[in-house]
Formats: sequence, structure tokens, C-alpha cells
Amino acid sequence: NAFIHAFPPSIKAPTLRIGFKLLNNQVLECKIVDNGIGSEKKDTQRLHQSKGVSIVKARLKFMKNDVEKALTISFSNKGTEVTLQL
Repeated sequence: NAFIHAFPPSIKAPTLRIGFKLLNNQVLECKIVDNGIGSEKKDTQRLHQSKGVSIVKARLKFMKNDVEKALTISFSNKGTEVTLQL
């Protein structure tokens, strides 16, 4: 999904980093960071609801997670960072 939405031809060296970290015995954190268009994309997302984000939120609710705590998405002019805690 990141390669389709975050990396237009103007991004010459697209990078996507995915990392996992065990925060404690019960919480696994997954962090996904790209160097795509970031904050530029944030303005256009207001026009539609992301299917991918909606699906992730629905699955988190199904797993009885606090969605606001378990999923954070931050945009900057250096890209996008998504953190998911399970």
C-alpha cells in the first residue's frame, strides 16, 4: 500500500522500514516508516476514508484492543510512520 500511495515518481529513493519490538510479555509493537510524501498525502486523505485503515481498526476492535492506543499514524514532510501495538 505504501508503494502505491506514498511514492510518486518524484521520490527518487523510496524506502520502507518495518520493525518489531517486544514491549513486554503481552505487547508486540510493529512500526512501519516510509520516506514518501507524508504530510502532502494527509491533506488528500480527508476526501476519502482509507479502506486499509478501516480494516485494521475493525480487526483491532474485534481483538478487543483500544484502537486509539493500539494504532497511531503520523505524517511529516519526511514521510509517514505507523505504529501498531498488539
